[in-house]
Amino acid sequence: NGGELPPLYDLSQFVLEKLGDGAFPGSYEAKVAYHFPCHLERHLGIREEPLKLLSQVKGVELVEGDEAHLCCGGAGLYAFKCPPVSAEILKRKLEWLEREGVEVLVTSCPSCIMQLRGGVEKKGMPVKVMHLATFLLEAMGKGADGGRMKNER
Repeated sequence: NGGELPPLYDLSQFVLEKLGDGAFPGSYEAKVAYHFPCHLERHLGIREEPLKLLSQVKGVELVEGDEAHLCCGGAGLYAFKCPPVSAEILKRKLEWLEREGVEVLVTSCPSCIMQLRGGVEKKGMPVKVMHLATFLLEAMGKGADGGRMKNER
């Protein structure tokens, strides 16, 4: 019985809180969509924050729509337990990405990243799938290798 726990924040909530009313300090020129992880959207109620944060990144053309809220079919171990159903769910998501011309798909769930990246690669789609943290690092001109650009020491 260690007392009351501090509140839990999603990365998007934390970054938005730190930014205040300011713009995100970086840019990323691309047509970007956010895939809502089921646990974040349905269980924790986090819906607006990731979109608000992405819309503050200069150069982002944000693609929204009902399909962004659909499960990718990964659902933790679901892709391994029910491969045919998982593949059908993923197919619908990938068709949406193609229709909308999405260049970068951002999400906050490692399981979704594995499912979506696997589908994109298998289909040979020119869509980059990445975690929100990685996207923000790249928008700031830093790679995912600890935050250093190649010419930094």
